[in-house]
This record gives sequence, structure tokens and C-alpha cells, in this order.
Amino acid sequence: MPTVKQTWGLLRTHGKVAKAYEAHGFGKPPVPLALSQQYFDTMIDILGGAFTPDQFPPVPSIPHLDPGNVSYFTEVQATIQQNAEKPSPETERLGKAYGRWLAAYVDVYPSKRRLETVPKIASKRIFTRAGSAPFETKKGSIIEYGMGINGLLTHRDSLTNKRYRAIHIGASALENLVLDGMADRYSIDESQLVLDDRGITAVTTDLVSGYECCGETDAIIGSYVQGAPDLKEGIYNAPELLRPGGLLVLEGYGQLRGGTGYEAAAETAIQVFGPDAVVADEAFKVISPYGDEQPARSIILQKPEN
Repeated sequence: MPTVKQTWGLLRTHGKVAKAYEAHGFGKPPVPLALSQQYFDTMIDILGGAFTPDQFPPVPSIPHLDPGNVSYFTEVQATIQQNAEKPSPETERLGKAYGRWLAAYVDVYPSKRRLETVPKIASKRIFTRAGSAPFETKKGSIIEYGMGINGLLTHRDSLTNKRYRAIHIGASALENLVLDGMADRYSIDESQLVLDDRGITAVTTDLVSGYECCGETDAIIGSYVQGAPDLKEGIYNAPELLRPGGLLVLEGYGQLRGGTGYEAAAETAIQVFGPDAVVADEAFKVISPYGDEQPARSIILQKPEN
């Protein structure tokens, strides 16, 4: 159970979210949610679905919502996403406040937020569903193709302790607002986490063209970003970005909601790096955010030392 101090801290953080929510023009749901904890849980999912829809369940599948609230919260999500096309101070405040609240919520109620099976970086190894591989942060730089909420939680301690710097490459300004708010809550220095929403092709092309990370990256991780239409471009650019001995780690659904599935991504990576570069490779099944079982693939490849 959370301590009184932790719970009060969470409530105070939520107060800022509530004010930003009201400033966005939203009122209370038509049917009051019975319990404060139930309200917190619901709002975490509702705002998560607005800012990072691929990482949260659809509104109709959220427990305890009656038809009136389903209709109301569906409109809330649609309004936030429409407003993102013409960024407003209200959307920015709400996104960052939500990120700070989500970070506090995860700390106080860790079991409430189910993490995807994302690669884990330990002191000297990196772990995935396919297995593990030796890993060292020789250059102190990691690139994430679509870090997402779960990825930031995975990197949190390393970024806070300045073990390495992470560059998040995404395509959503809304998601970056949430990640920025989470990083602020966790006191992650701005120099340790770079958030770029220009997409994989644009950013990796710039990096390859002479940025300091070219040939200096310890690992590139692309985990559960099968919706990204340019994931393959990131795989093609990976060898130039990685240092000798650096790792490319791919893991996610075989195919889900369009984009590049990880079956195709893994085969592309093998073609680019060569079959001898494969350190670990496994096909498996996983439950998607929509509750169905999906085929998935996990693979680790290593750039040759010379």
C-alpha cells in the first residue's frame, strides 16, 4: 500500500492535471465514477489514450464505464488529438501535467500499469524475449525508435544516474509532451534525454550525415513500434550509426495496425547486417493492447567489431 505521503503527493499532482483538463474545456464525465481510485485509474487510461493511443486500451474496453461515459471520453480523446494538429498552450500544459501525474502514479501504484515486454538493459547485458547479449555503454549513447512510456520507465534509472544518453525518435508531438512531463517528474536531465518527433527517416538521415552519434551509438532499440511506416529506414541506417560491436534490438508484434511488422523487420535486419550478426532470434505469441493474441518476433544483431 502507498504511504500517506505518497498518496498526498499523487493527489497534489492530479490537481494540476485537473486544472489543465478544465482549461482544455472539458468538464466532469456525465456519470460520476464511484471511487476516487477508480477515477484515477480511468483518467490515466483516458488521457493516455489521447496522448499515446498505441499504448492504452480503446475507451470501450475500459472497465467501469457506462455508455454515457464511453461517448464522453471518446470525444475527449478525439478533441485532444484534433487540437494537436494546431498545438495550443492548453494541450501542452495538459500533456506535460499528465506525464508528471503518470510518473507519480506508476511510483505509487506500480502494479496498476502493465508494462510491455520491452528490452531491459542491465549492468553488462541486454535482455529480450529472444535471449540476452553482452552489452556495455562504451560510448554512452542509445537510440530508441519510439521509446514510449514503457521504454522511458525501462531507461529511467540509467538516465537518472547518467549512465548513458538516450535519443528518442518518434512521430508524435503529443507523446513527447507526456515523456517530457515524466522526465521532469523523475528529474532526468535534459542532456540525458533527447525527444525528437520528426520520424525515423528524417532523424536517422540527419544523424548519419555527420552528427556526433554516427558510428558512436552503443545500441539502437526498436521495440513495439510496428506502426511506424519508416521502421525499415531506421534498420537500413543502423549500421552507420552503431559503433563496432554495437547492438540493434528489435522486438514487437508480427503485424498490428499497419506499418512494418516485426517478421518483415527482422528479415530486413538480417539482410542488412548479414546472418552471422544474429545474436538471438525468437518468434513467440503475445497479448496485444486490444486483448487478442498476436504473433511476435524478437531479434538481436551485433555490428562486427572490425
